Order: sequence, then structure tokens, then C-alpha cells
Amino acid sequence: MKWTFFSLLTLMFMMGGSSAAQAQIATECAGVQVPTDYDEDKQQAHLNNYFAAGFLMTPLAPIQAFRDTAKASVGLELGIVPPLGCEERLVLGGTKTEDTNKLPVNPRPRFLAALPAPDNMTLLAGFTLMPPVEIPDVGSILQAGVEMAAGFHVTPEFVVGSRAHLNFTRARAEIATPFVKGTQAYDDLFYASSLGMDLALSYNLQAMNLPWVTPYLSMGVADISTLFIVGDDLVVTQNVDYPWWGALVAGGVQMVFADHFDVTAEVSSAAPIFTTAKLKLGYRW
Repeated sequence: MKWTFFSLLTLMFMMGGSSAAQAQIATECAGVQVPTDYDEDKQQAHLNNYFAAGFLMTPLAPIQAFRDTAKASVGLELGIVPPLGCEERLVLGGTKTEDTNKLPVNPRPRFLAALPAPDNMTLLAGFTLMPPVEIPDVGSILQAGVEMAAGFHVTPEFVVGSRAHLNFTRARAEIATPFVKGTQAYDDLFYASSLGMDLALSYNLQAMNLPWVTPYLSMGVADISTLFIVGDDLVVTQNVDYPWWGALVAGGVQMVFADHFDVTAEVSSAAPIFTTAKLKLGYRW
């Protein structure tokens, strides 16, 4: 299977949708033991849920993202995709490992803008969009997401609010390898969507003579749904038995330099399946 930087964002979503795929254990996983509680359906669901969780739209900004004359920002998000261990990569009754650990970083653009609001409130709207660029010999990937946030200024520095977010990802590529090695490969389709709601806090460190630093915290719930269509035989695998939903927690700090450049570092967890660290480099105006 061939991979490129952007195709991997979703193509690594593994997907043991085809039970007839070539059974093989990766060299680095030689001797891996099948867990005594191994369950094929749960294992397939975990692989889908795990990588879909990597596309959750965590805040990557305090709810008071704009304290100065700036009203909008555009940036690049870089999110770490932690590698899966050999046991987590097993499929087909433990006879095959999936090659999920292709790329350690997941990039995407992020746009955020302030909306008109009363003096003691902040309203934000944001989105991400990665168009379905065709990649020769690989396929295409589409990702789109939106978010809305509203905050109440308890003090000029301290803001309490809430945020809603929605994301959709689609990949068309050769994800499940051919049933028989060397035969024609067909493109597969993978769909993932997520929806969530958070409570958010942020506090600007102006009182500490650090007005360019704003830590933030968000806590809420999110839901993930996935669907996989195997191109070789058009088998449809929908994760209806074990879709993930649960707590989504994120905390970070935004730093603004020279009035126009912001750097945001964040740690987030879709408990208990996916924990990651992210960095956003942005420009505001």
C-alpha cells in the first residue's frame, strides 16, 4: 500500500473491514500474544474509534481568544497520533496485525472569528476544511468541521462559557489490502463523524504582567460514529454495536506574540481511548 503525508491522515484508520485479507503478523510484532479476552467486533470498533477520535475538534484556543483589536485568526493545527501497540493492532482472530503507525502527526487548518456580542460576552465561530484533493495512486481525503462558543466575562480576565463542535471525515483509497496478494486493488471508503459539547474556562494572566498568556480548560462529552465500505466486495461495516461516546477533556495555553502571532499548546483526552498533544501556529488580524 502506498501512502503520502496527507493521505495518511485518514487512511491509517485501519480497517479490518475485510475478513479475507492476507493474514500476516508484522515483523516488529512477531510473537505477540492474542489477549484472552480478544473480541473481533470490539477490536475492529476500537481501531475505527481510535483514529476517528484523532479528528475531534478540541478547542485549541481560550474562549476569550481575542482580547485586543484582533477579530479573526487562521492557523495550522498539528496533532500527535500516538502509535498503537501490537496487541491493539491485531485483527482476524489475532492472525494479522494492521499497519496503523504510519505518521505521528495529523495536520489541518483552523479558522476562528469573533462575532458581535454584548460587552460582557464573547461569541466565537470556527471551522476547519481540508478539500478532497486527489492523490495519484492513493485516493482522496475530505475533512470539514465547525465550532461555536459563547463566554461570559465574570471579570475582564476570567471567562466561563460553553462550546459545541461537529466534524466529518471521508477517505477514498485502498485501505483494506486485496483479498489475494498481487491481485487488483480497489478503493475503499471510510466515514467518521463526531459531535460534542463542552463547558469552558479561561483566565488571562494580565494580573501577573503576562497579558499575552491565557490558559484554558474545557470539559464535556462527545460522540463518534464510523462506517467502512470495502471496495473489493462492497461489504459495509457500520460500527453500531461499539461506537465511542464519553468524556472529552482539554487543557492548554495560548500565547500571543507581536500582536499578530499566536501559539497554542494543548493536551486533550477522549477518555479512555485517545489522548494526545496538539500545537497550533496562527496569525491574527
